Amino acid sequence: NCEKIDVNTSTYSTMSFTSGSLTARAYAASAVVGSLIYIIGGATGVTTTAMAATASVQVIDTVANTVVNGPSLKMARWGASAVVAENGDIIVLGGTSNGSATASLALQTVERLSNGVWTVLPTAFGANTGSFSVGMTAYYVPAMAVSTTAFVTTSTGTTSSGTTSTGTSSTGTSSTGTTSTGTSSTGTSSTGTTSTGTTSTGTTSTGTTGTTSTGTTSSGTTSTGTTSTGTTSIGTSGTTGIAPLPTGRIYFAGGTSFAGGVSANTYYADASGNVVQLGSLTTALRGSSGAFYDNTLHLFGGSTTPSVAVNTGAQTAYYKALVNTTGSVSWTSGGTITSGRADHGGVFARRSGTTYLYLVHGNYGGTVTAKVTEYTWPSGMAKNELLTSSSARYGSVTAVVGNMIYACGGYSTFTATALGLVNNCEKIDVNTSTYSTMSFTSGSLTARAYAASAVVGSLIYIIGGATGATTTAMAATASVQVIDTVANTVVNGPSLKMARWGASAVVAENGDIIVLGGTSNG
Repeated sequence: NCEKIDVNTSTYSTMSFTSGSLTARAYAASAVVGSLIYIIGGATGVTTTAMAATASVQVIDTVANTVVNGPSLKMARWGASAVVAENGDIIVLGGTSNGSATASLALQTVERLSNGVWTVLPTAFGANTGSFSVGMTAYYVPAMAVSTTAFVTTSTGTTSSGTTSTGTSSTGTSSTGTTSTGTSSTGTSSTGTTSTGTTSTGTTSTGTTGTTSTGTTSSGTTSTGTTSTGTTSIGTSGTTGIAPLPTGRIYFAGGTSFAGGVSANTYYADASGNVVQLGSLTTALRGSSGAFYDNTLHLFGGSTTPSVAVNTGAQTAYYKALVNTTGSVSWTSGGTITSGRADHGGVFARRSGTTYLYLVHGNYGGTVTAKVTEYTWPSGMAKNELLTSSSARYGSVTAVVGNMIYACGGYSTFTATALGLVNNCEKIDVNTSTYSTMSFTSGSLTARAYAASAVVGSLIYIIGGATGATTTAMAATASVQVIDTVANTVVNGPSLKMARWGASAVVAENGDIIVLGGTSNG
């Protein structure tokens, strides 16, 4: 049988299919593609000396509640592992066809299901060399492209738990034991024990032995104007050529640490799933803004105070770090910004053909501001208060699309019991030094602060955030809304799996959005 477990209600039910029936089997591999669960191979015998490997594949449609027979494997096997490629192909590795549970010689073959047909792939391992095993843990990490351009990018607000997230090129990580579909796959073991694994839809599904096998991820460089609220989100896009890194990486710095203090640490995550600590900021900061420009990470302002929604701790610091060909960085001072600023947005944009740095709203010297401040860059850092909009705010989303800067949501006061959610979005035209409050032709924004955001083409994704109005009831949300800056509309997007505020977001070159960190704390 097949049991369906609802973790939200702590209940389960034994599935009763409207058509088809399951073949009894153990130690099968599995893969999830959309709403379909593929049950692949397995042992159909009931003794340890007659395991009876099968090549049978069955497919459960969790929406239609049916079971159908899929295309059979080329080789019968039990205890195999399976992963799912980005294009939906299923790849099965290892396992054994042995009848004995105690002497399981692993198959050294890989099969791939593409367009309904299994093929045996050539491997570089050689037959029976021990490269594959029965019940191994397998992950799928997609191939990553490397960006060769960088220019206008993103901004941020702040976070009490997030970190500065910088997307210079694409990258990926793997996560084990996570779930986004609630489905499970089981694995095998040469000792006869099994553990249940989980799968991540469209990425990987494993049926491993003895351990849970599951993998995820895709990620990469952020697109122009990509912003991340809760810390600095640094993205790339535009026209200026840079030397590509050997592999894509996501960089992140500062933020509020797991232990509750403010961090000065800098890390990168690479396409192999490695998280590597690099050099530290001179000052521990959260709520900074930043951008990736001229092959350099830039970080502006921030607060030394762990708590959000307070008017203390705003700093004038400006740090920069050249990303060298090995991917390492070393922060140095780039000067200062005038007056401390935190929980603000920071973007590069062009005005009249010249690139300027714009710091948008935020905690400005201890006061919630509506000011948009322009700095000459990279030399001089001369300040020009470009304009003052109608809505003072901090912890808002700041994004760049074309020559327009968008500032949405946020809080308007530092009063702990009445933070004042802002429920509008302002469009700032740096060429004319004017702004307007957006009036959407359809849809409406959900008031929120400390949301992450990402820009894909003309679309601004507003991701998660705090919907509460007091410092003791921040009310994290999983809601995602999408602003179409061309059609001037707002629609609801797919919700996050976990509610969070103060997260960071980056955008991969293929348009995938990756959300990191944040907190669900009240």
